[in-house]
Amino acid sequence: MFKSLIKTIFPSVSSDEIPPNYEYFQQTKLNTPDDDKASLINLSCTKSINDDSANTQDNNYENLFYDLLFGEDVKQYSLSIDPLSEYVASQINELLLCPINLMTELPIMPASVDAVLTALNNDSFNVEDIITIIEKEPIMAADTIKLANSAKYSRSNKPVINLKSAFMTLGSQGLLQGVVYVFLDNFTPKNSPYFKHFGYKIWQHSLQTAVISKELAEQNDVIDSPDVAYLIGLLRNLGGMIIFDLMVEAFNHVAPDATPSSKAFKKLIATHSISLTVAIISKWNLPPLIIETISQQNDKLIKQSHLSELIAQANFISELQSLFEYKKVSVQEYQLACVDKLTCQQTLTYALNFLPRE
Repeated sequence: MFKSLIKTIFPSVSSDEIPPNYEYFQQTKLNTPDDDKASLINLSCTKSINDDSANTQDNNYENLFYDLLFGEDVKQYSLSIDPLSEYVASQINELLLCPINLMTELPIMPASVDAVLTALNNDSFNVEDIITIIEKEPIMAADTIKLANSAKYSRSNKPVINLKSAFMTLGSQGLLQGVVYVFLDNFTPKNSPYFKHFGYKIWQHSLQTAVISKELAEQNDVIDSPDVAYLIGLLRNLGGMIIFDLMVEAFNHVAPDATPSSKAFKKLIATHSISLTVAIISKWNLPPLIIETISQQNDKLIKQSHLSELIAQANFISELQSLFEYKKVSVQEYQLACVDKLTCQQTLTYALNFLPRE
């Protein structure tokens, strides 16, 4: 997706420059004994949970989750410096500080998708107008009918076979979810072997955050629309997916045999993910409520809305559930994290119910 942009931020090194020691990164990984790797991996899991250093408990769990996404950095407690990761991270960081060029490289939202979003943003939209738009896009029409027949929406044994019935089944928010879901799925770098190993978890995390957001919203009297919560949960980690794609393509360009598993890249995700998401969805003309809700999660100094707090809690629960499923935290650590970070009794109960019954 970003090949042309990657070539501009990683130009060829001229003869009078000293190139970064790219080989050092891969050599140090290959020369690490398997036993040492195992011991360091175990140490990283334990130390990240119980570390009482300057990092907050929240960041400790977040770091563990990034280890799960990108692979654990076996050198993270070494004094050695990884020049390849530092070099690539610095270049991408500069790009993300002013992502104008990046935004121009993103796939343009199809006119049909933009038209559907614009129509749905209007409280007095005409159903027939929306159906007319979708009818002109066979793929969108097929995906809409497929979604209406899914277990999530289907309420009878009678299959949905036309767009009007699909709209009645999905509702406006359900249709919005489906249109955005299909479009977002295009952002996952599926052809990358590295994506298949690690990046798939980012997409799964986005889906899981969306499901948890909706389920929490359904139990919360203050939240008006669980479907909106689902959509925001789905979009929340879009920036992380884009940064991941940038990482994969950057390493493919700079050092194809290396993989982006250092702490420097985890920091990029933590620093830029939300702001990049807000920039993208603002460009896509999504409803102001969605933009504002995600934007609030990037500023700890402002008071969050109930919906923004719910999405943030859902995101944390999704991270924690993934860590537990992959045996990166124990039952006791999971319970401690829930009590420490989930201040609302509703979300606390929801998260604890995930644990197996004794």
